[in-house]
Amino acid sequence: MTFGIKKKLNMAMIFVVMLVAIVMTYSNDILERTRLELETFFEAELSNCEITRVVERQYPGKGTYQLFRTNCSSAYYPILLDKEAVREDYECFNEGMIVNKKAKSVKLILKGATSEHQLKIRYPSDEDDRFSSMKFILIFFGIALLIVTFIPNSFWERK
Repeated sequence: MTFGIKKKLNMAMIFVVMLVAIVMTYSNDILERTRLELETFFEAELSNCEITRVVERQYPGKGTYQLFRTNCSSAYYPILLDKEAVREDYECFNEGMIVNKKAKSVKLILKGATSEHQLKIRYPSDEDDRFSSMKFILIFFGIALLIVTFIPNSFWERK
């Protein structure tokens, strides 16, 4: 299989577009704010802290999520639970609930007057979709390069 000059130029252009798309996808980090909030929450140690305030914020893309504040800290922590969490788990975060969480742990215990919930927060690394988008771009442009490779040189020489 030989490669003509026009075929090589087209393959080079596809490769350059692929690299630009990968760089742009990596630099456009829409989940950065929530990931940084989760990192702060992951690092924090909460020992018998009472939830004093719950606020709602726009999630990147569609929907909203909630943040809570405790009497132990002025920081707001996101209510982003792991993938196995059900809707009822998110509704447990109310003012007056007691939160216990060790530093660098995803396990969280919420205690109320009559109930206790053992939950898991999301890992900060799970809040990053850039690599799946980059994988999609690599597959798409890889297939395009493969198709261009098998197109005969005579196709590129037509006027």
